Amino acid sequence: MFTARVIVASSRASAGVYEDTSGPVLVDGLRAMGATVGDPVVVADGEPVEDALRRAVAEHVDVVVTSGGTGVSATDRTPEMTARVVDYQVPGIAESVRSFGAAKVPTAVLSRGIAGVAGGTLVVNLAGSRGAAKDGIAVLAGILPHTVDQLRGHDHGPAPTETVAVQEVPRGPLTRPDWHTARVAAHAAGANAPEPVTLPLSDVDGCTLAEPLRTRTALPAFVTASVDGYAVRGPGPWRLAGRVLAGQVPVASQPGTAVEIATGAVVPPGAEQIVRVEDATRGPDGTVDGRPRRDTPEWRTPGEEAAEGEELLPAGTPVTPGVVGIAAQCGHDTLLVRRPPRATVLVFGDELVTSGVPGRGHVRDSLGPQLPGWLRRIGAVPTVPAPLEPVADTLAAHVDAIATAAGTAEIVCTTGGTMRGPVDHLHAALSELGAEYVVNTVAVRPGFPVLLARLPGGRFVAGLPGNPQSAVIGLLTVVWPLVAGLTGRPLPRLHRVRTGAPVPGRGDDTHLALARIELDGLAYPLPHNGSAMLRGLARADGFLVVPPGSEARAGDSLELLAFPLHPGERP
Repeated sequence: MFTARVIVASSRASAGVYEDTSGPVLVDGLRAMGATVGDPVVVADGEPVEDALRRAVAEHVDVVVTSGGTGVSATDRTPEMTARVVDYQVPGIAESVRSFGAAKVPTAVLSRGIAGVAGGTLVVNLAGSRGAAKDGIAVLAGILPHTVDQLRGHDHGPAPTETVAVQEVPRGPLTRPDWHTARVAAHAAGANAPEPVTLPLSDVDGCTLAEPLRTRTALPAFVTASVDGYAVRGPGPWRLAGRVLAGQVPVASQPGTAVEIATGAVVPPGAEQIVRVEDATRGPDGTVDGRPRRDTPEWRTPGEEAAEGEELLPAGTPVTPGVVGIAAQCGHDTLLVRRPPRATVLVFGDELVTSGVPGRGHVRDSLGPQLPGWLRRIGAVPTVPAPLEPVADTLAAHVDAIATAAGTAEIVCTTGGTMRGPVDHLHAALSELGAEYVVNTVAVRPGFPVLLARLPGGRFVAGLPGNPQSAVIGLLTVVWPLVAGLTGRPLPRLHRVRTGAPVPGRGDDTHLALARIELDGLAYPLPHNGSAMLRGLARADGFLVVPPGSEARAGDSLELLAFPLHPGERP
């Protein structure tokens, strides 16, 4: 068994110009292989395809099959979007699909589709016709189960029908991985989340669904009036035959009668129409006359919004007030959820002061005051004492502080001491506490000396650099994905933006460059962006992601790690 997703790339289908026909063929074929797959995801050509692929990879879907956008026209860009997402390509799959199709339709060789692996997800491009979908399924049926097994790290001999070899995903502690890999590793570290809990609706806001939200009853459960008026049967005028309000059970309507009805009330059986109260008149003899405003009766039918047992929201959905509301409406009193993890902060450094203007040789701590706000915005519950006093620069003090903090919080964020200088005791303290590294430094600038470690018992320590901007980069690189993993949410998404000015690279490391989105919609790098500076950070919308070994020109498309700010908080 494996999970799969079908992504259809078609600007016209996504706009409703015509109905997609290839997606259902792929869904049926994948289900026949034993895959768990939902309805096709239909998106416009180009960058929406990349966004849909990244969402699937972040949600750890095993196999993604795309349909469309593989030809030679200017709008066919699915291969280019896929190449941005995959870590490496598997040419044998794409060539097998092309060869199979070309044996029947010579123009199949015009498909530029590729196949590759992103994290643990196999992505395969197919052409957009029903025939191409059927050919693709015929080829994939012989290789998908075995390929998924290999990506999951299973060690067994090749299946008889295997035609390609797939690399295994790197596992275990990572030393100086690339930035994207570090994010994925941190998210995966949280996948063994604590057991979910059942809570009353009054306590679930801010949690995450641990199972799909399904209706316990049809919505609505009965024929219900959409307006105030009169439920009538037969031609008018009608004899008034009572009233039905919300919460009452009406008797059957009789020919020639009108029943006064309130919005939300059960429509009397046998009624044929509703005349709105503002469109009705009452005669001196008490009869009701008027005309229905619409040919279709103004009432809601059972299951119009959702059928009984229908899945409304998947597991991993953040619980907002709207989610609480729909849960109540469809009959739930409790929900199975994952609570937000508790996170605390320890600041290291004898040079730090926590109030006033620092004297000569001292530095005002800026991370203790700001990190709780970042933690709250990434979905954790900060449990940080105020005022937050620095931990002494001794190994014993570090060990004691970390052990104590881990007793009350699932995540301990430390600042400073991540290098190996004379007073950098974090690594030694982690060793003494029996921790194992998930990530030990990351190939990113600023912020490379960041680490994530797991303590015995499952608590985590995130070692953030002491320089303020580097610390924020470290938190968004490893702590944000970790919180998402612990709560069952997908890896935080990256967005693509166009640059308004050149952005330099940082050699072999990923460069995270502070940027602001201006009124022209372009992202501009900000000054005051040194690792010890906060002036640029206070004005920024996020970090532009410049890949290793490259630089960006004005007008280039780059990923943006947007800050997790609430609406209205943009500086």
